[in-house]
Amino acid sequence: MLGLRTTGPTDLDLGENWRYRSSWGSYVGREAALLMVAATPGNSADAVRACQHFWRALREAGFLDHDLDLAVVTYPANLQPPFHHTVRRRLAEGIAAIEGGRDLVASTVGPLAEVELDGNRLILNEPLPPVGTRADLDAVFDALADAAAREPRAYDPDWGARLAELTGLPLVDAHLLAAGLPGMGSTEHNFLPRQLRTQLKLKVAEAAQARERLREHTALWPRLLAVAVPADDPMRLLTDGPDIDAMAELWLAEVGAKPSLSPELLAIKPTSVPDALIHELLTGTSDEFVQHNSEWAYLAARTGLWLAWNLPADSPLRTGLSDAFARMRGAIRLFPRRYRLGAAHDGSVRTLLGLPQRVENQPDGTHTIGALTVDGTNQWSDEVFVVPSALTGPDDADIALTAAVCDTIGSGHEILFLVADGFAPWVEAVRPMERPGAVQDPRVTVPDLVTEAAETHGISADAAAYHLQLLALAAPTDRNVQTWNGWTKKQREAAGAELLAKELVVEGKRARAGRRLFLPGGWMTLDSPQVPMETWKMPWHPVWIPHGSKGRVRIPGMPALLPPAQLFTAAWARSRGDDRPGFGELQTNRKGLL
Repeated sequence: MLGLRTTGPTDLDLGENWRYRSSWGSYVGREAALLMVAATPGNSADAVRACQHFWRALREAGFLDHDLDLAVVTYPANLQPPFHHTVRRRLAEGIAAIEGGRDLVASTVGPLAEVELDGNRLILNEPLPPVGTRADLDAVFDALADAAAREPRAYDPDWGARLAELTGLPLVDAHLLAAGLPGMGSTEHNFLPRQLRTQLKLKVAEAAQARERLREHTALWPRLLAVAVPADDPMRLLTDGPDIDAMAELWLAEVGAKPSLSPELLAIKPTSVPDALIHELLTGTSDEFVQHNSEWAYLAARTGLWLAWNLPADSPLRTGLSDAFARMRGAIRLFPRRYRLGAAHDGSVRTLLGLPQRVENQPDGTHTIGALTVDGTNQWSDEVFVVPSALTGPDDADIALTAAVCDTIGSGHEILFLVADGFAPWVEAVRPMERPGAVQDPRVTVPDLVTEAAETHGISADAAAYHLQLLALAAPTDRNVQTWNGWTKKQREAAGAELLAKELVVEGKRARAGRRLFLPGGWMTLDSPQVPMETWKMPWHPVWIPHGSKGRVRIPGMPALLPPAQLFTAAWARSRGDDRPGFGELQTNRKGLL
């Protein structure tokens, strides 16, 4: 029977390996997970014994009963549910409330669907059948503790590699799961035990990013760890390691196979690009997110552009991304919902739209101007919205008005990109290319243009490619160019020397530029982490200068809005016309430089 005691598992401290020390109910019916936690590489004998003590407490309370029925329920109206932080409450003989926060109930006297409490039955919302072995694990804990006392348990990298292969998980994520989620309860950025991090050759930032990705699935952790203990012989966990196939099967059943980004891409992925949406974009189902609300629409535009510019040119994942772009183009116009652009805290938007100014700190009504709506019901600010279904197309006059509003309030540019049909040129351009490499390398995306540039200026193909990158890309830093082109420093410097000899670029030193070669002309500073760039490039990049201040990034990460081939072609054509890069006439006034 379920013997509820006044002391027990919640009073134990399992250290940082135990993320939910007060929510032990999550591990009822998944008790084998405690053995996996105990087997975390590097654990001390004391840590193993703490997990064993926890497991024994659950056994003594009756939770390891083979007839255990577990479910999230709704209580009858006449039954007082447990308080939010109550984790043990006896409801009846053999019936226990495990977690008041989500109304988790366990029974050893029969199916919960047939249990009556004060004449009423519980409403079962989510059955949670036990998973993992329910065998007596005492001997396994003892053997693990004895081994840990002699030498800390080692980790086999093949475990994580196998899990990544089967699931499509990033390798770092797979390693953390296969190791038993070590240190996941820590609030420190550097949370992994040093020995394990060194063995896996992980950087602190890589591990921290993987932890954030896995936290999207915290509810699945106990089940994953429980099935990792070999059900036929739990002692094999000590000799053969976790049951990776069982972990992969559960992951695929609950989460599904996720397209995996390379470690190189994961390392440079901005925090503004959510992992959850990457999967939706790469599988072509992101239209649902765009329709959901403004926030998801922002993220869809931001994430889609980042993927388009950073996936390898020949990546098969680009096919799914192309499908997503095609679906989103239509999806955003299907619903007459309004998308929030941002808030104006002064009268600038009203001045722009010709609306009367509001009385200070007084609420106002709602005003509609074409596809735009200004909601002044908040006494402190005006909320600005756009209704995509009210637009006739990308040439609609309200598009230009929406752009002016976005620049005025300093937000909403992702929505503008979507409603202006910004993904239209990307649908075909984003598909996998024949040549491998980075799309930022003109030799991959526009090889004929590289040949034309080389012949026009009488320079090598490498120098021509470098010249196109300096003409078109926002951040052709020395490091980026070498990464994109697969060059050594010597190769980059040789190509740069040709450009200098032809006077196509100038050499100098500029703060935070990350390079010494520049187009002649004006220079725009941007707040970190964005690197500054030449003002000549501004038409192609989501940057603007509000009120004469520093340049601001319209879309985090500052991806170019045109596909690579179109961008290189446009930059080359412009450089051959009257608007080529160059220094303008210096103008001054009495106060100094304008």
